[in-house]
Amino acid sequence: MIKISEHLSLQEITIDNHAILYSLMNEIYPPEYNHFWLDDSSWYINSQYSIENLKKELLEENQEYH
Repeated sequence: MIKISEHLSLQEITIDNHAILYSLMNEIYPPEYNHFWLDDSSWYINSQYSIENLKKELLEENQEYH
């Protein structure tokens, strides 16, 4: 855990957090980045935040995912 302030800290992402991370990205990306893509940005979310990609990224040496 990385403590930012008394009320805010960052916790390391694990594979067990996939459902929460995926849901959060589905909530955040479409309204903020939809102008980059012709679809609803689901192709990007699915490619970057799929469970397979998260597993791959978590196995990378010296990675930190918060």
